[in-house]
Amino acid sequence: MDTLPDMPAPESPADTPLALREALSRLPEKLRVVLALYYMEGFNVAEISHILRISTGAVCSRLSRGRDQMRAMLKEEIE
Repeated sequence: MDTLPDMPAPESPADTPLALREALSRLPEKLRVVLALYYMEGFNVAEISHILRISTGAVCSRLSRGRDQMRAMLKEEIE
C-alpha cells in the first residue's frame, strides 16, 4: 500500500465521477440498471441475466448500448 501511484487530476468535467453519474441518470432505465449492476455492484453477465430474468444476450446488448450512449453523452460534455 505504501507504493500506490498518485492519481492524476481529472482533465475535464467529463472525467469526474459526478459527470458519470449524471450521464448514467439520463440513460433509459433498462440500460441504467444493467450498467449499474455490472460496473457498480460487480455482478457478471450471467448473474445479471438471472437477477433481471433476461437472456445473457440481452444483458450484453444492453451493456453495449449503454456504453455507447454514455460515451456519446460524455463526449458532448468535453466538446
